[in-house]
Amino acid sequence: MLQQRKLIDVARVLRSRSADPFVQTIDIFFDDEEIYKKIKQHQIINKEIISKCYRIEPKEILELIYFDTAKGIKISMKRRIPSGLIGDSDPYGVCPQVLLYDFPIPL
Repeated sequence: MLQQRKLIDVARVLRSRSADPFVQTIDIFFDDEEIYKKIKQHQIINKEIISKCYRIEPKEILELIYFDTAKGIKISMKRRIPSGLIGDSDPYGVCPQVLLYDFPIPL
């Protein structure tokens, strides 16, 4: 029977930052190699899921890369408003990961 846990509960690190004024990056790292492998193998975190979560088109996700040696995932996406422009409420890009905290991970 599959058990569901939240991403925030299984990830060692879940952070975001500005990669440049036009791109924000989300990093997810895991301590547990089995959890990381299961997420990667079943593509539980993918461009379609991220695009739905952030209400963006999949083409706005510039990269979604699994790094086996770090047991991590890097997601880079276009910023809705370039950093520092009027209307930008998060110039350092430190808030986007919050939308993934409750993301369900079937284990």
